[in-house]
Amino acid sequence: MSYGTFRVRRAVPRRYYHRVASSVSRSMESSFIRKVTVCLAIFFVVSTTSRMPVWPATRLTALFRWAFTTDSDFTAVLSVLKRAAAGVSAPGFLAFPVTGSSTVRMIWPVNGRLTMMYGWRTDPSTKIDNLHEGIDISAPAGTPVRAAAAGVVMNVRDSLVYGKVIEVDHGGGLKTTYSNCSEVAVIPRSGVQQGDIIGKLGNPSGVGDTHLHFEVLLDGSRVDPLKYLPSL
Repeated sequence: MSYGTFRVRRAVPRRYYHRVASSVSRSMESSFIRKVTVCLAIFFVVSTTSRMPVWPATRLTALFRWAFTTDSDFTAVLSVLKRAAAGVSAPGFLAFPVTGSSTVRMIWPVNGRLTMMYGWRTDPSTKIDNLHEGIDISAPAGTPVRAAAAGVVMNVRDSLVYGKVIEVDHGGGLKTTYSNCSEVAVIPRSGVQQGDIIGKLGNPSGVGDTHLHFEVLLDGSRVDPLKYLPSL
């Protein structure tokens, strides 16, 4: 009702506020329970599949580890996970589209099969989780190793673990390393063009399959090479 210029409003019953508060509380509690349930389900799936040797379990575990170690935004992570989960691939083959962006577009250094990605993994020999700082591309011994982009060979060295290692500087703080080579076709301070053969693939340790261990460094920090490579 109204008296002159003043308006008197009917008081809202106290029980109305109690109902609203109770409804909001139940909604928040339900949302929290759903989130906890989803987290527990993810933990159960990851912990279970990580102990299974079959390739779908290995693929699923790698998907989760990639999602939690990639430096891409979360929207891109969800997109990649959905596309990868919907795809069909052969055992041991983990294909992920490029999710980052770079002014330097590289080519695949060898023609082969992607068998290990950048990210956290369980070391098969020590059973300890560690960061795999590059990608592994499986190919027959003697396969030509090519420069992923134009640059200057900065170093060629021998490693007890990785055999002959080639390091190439592409400028702008970007470098690549090529490990597990049996032969080297370049020398330090020599220039290379994208696609030039810089060596041949080998298996220096004699254990496991023959593969190229390929790393990308940006300003001294190792990053995911798949950000610079075209989609498979």
